[in-house]
Amino acid sequence: MCPLLQLLGAELAVKQLVWAGRVSAVHKLVLHVLVDRISELGDGILGGIVSRLPLKQAVATCVLSKRWRYVWSHTRTLNFHDDYRFPEEPLEPEKRKENYVKFVDDVLKHHTGEHLDYFLALFDVEKDKSTNTTVSKWLEFAEKAKAQTVTLLECDGLGL
Repeated sequence: MCPLLQLLGAELAVKQLVWAGRVSAVHKLVLHVLVDRISELGDGILGGIVSRLPLKQAVATCVLSKRWRYVWSHTRTLNFHDDYRFPEEPLEPEKRKENYVKFVDDVLKHHTGEHLDYFLALFDVEKDKSTNTTVSKWLEFAEKAKAQTVTLLECDGLGL
């Protein structure tokens, strides 16, 4: 039997399910045991793990269980560039900008802001006050979070 299952103490339960011909139940049990073991780690450690995911995937971990609901908010890397290079659906530039700014603002609103290794965001080259206010707000967040590296990329219409 799998050494990992032995380590997790689930070997007997898996054998019983296999003997009963319930292989899909085996997969569920293994997943349940693994998620529970990982869930026992502290928020900081889980945040470090989630930091290695693209930001949208990191935020999506909130649906795994109650324990994972806010884990993403401890991520030490906020890279708002990767998820917008290749959008899931084509949008008009103005709508794309609006969605992008809303996503960044929502993430920053829910992030603990305790410590950041890396912060990267895009901003439109428009010369209006809303862009200046938005960028100032993002920089203020990065400063409060003591971000080690802050990168702002200027672009036109967020059309990367």
